[in-house]
Amino acid sequence: MKLNVPRELSDITLEQAQRVLLIDANENMDEFAKKVHSVAIMTGRSPQEIAKVLYADLDSIYNRIFDMINLQTSTALHRVVKYRRRKYAFIEDVRDMETGAFVDIDAMSKADVYAESLHKIMAVLYRPIDAKLGNKYRLKSYVTETQAERQERQAIFLKDMTLDVVKGATGFFLHVTQRCLHILDESLPQIPELTVEEVMRGAGITLSTLLPGNNS
Repeated sequence: MKLNVPRELSDITLEQAQRVLLIDANENMDEFAKKVHSVAIMTGRSPQEIAKVLYADLDSIYNRIFDMINLQTSTALHRVVKYRRRKYAFIEDVRDMETGAFVDIDAMSKADVYAESLHKIMAVLYRPIDAKLGNKYRLKSYVTETQAERQERQAIFLKDMTLDVVKGATGFFLHVTQRCLHILDESLPQIPELTVEEVMRGAGITLSTLLPGNNS
């Protein structure tokens, strides 16, 4: 049986990666079932077909797929993406991220809900471009948009966003947060604990300082 196995991160949708991560976290499935269902999702085959594959081949394909969707590794940041004829941009200056956005990311980043919340996290980090002048743009506010608008963006990202974009965004955001923590740890050692919002706003780290180049 010839299987169409993804070779690039751009071959894997956010939805596929999310489904595999949720399967991996399912304590009611044994390892064989996890591998069968995960490979079925990534190759577009039925679990019944995948179950007939030689175990050595199944194991090899599964390991390759899981290495690709490992969110502990990151790729280059995609600052602007386009889905269904609309452009969305990664927030240009994290100091401008509203408190509500930080609160939601913090809640959705908990280990027990992270995988199922990936598309929602992406909808916080990437928002519609409201206006653009030259190489500068203004993003639509996260906290003032309607629930319907937010859910629509989440659904689009779930279906259309690819894993290279996801890993670039999550990896970069984590990098910014870690740098902020390091800077504040060195400059303000007397502060015992900081919220995510205080970390990002207090350190003054922006995408512009970490990622040279103009917006596209």
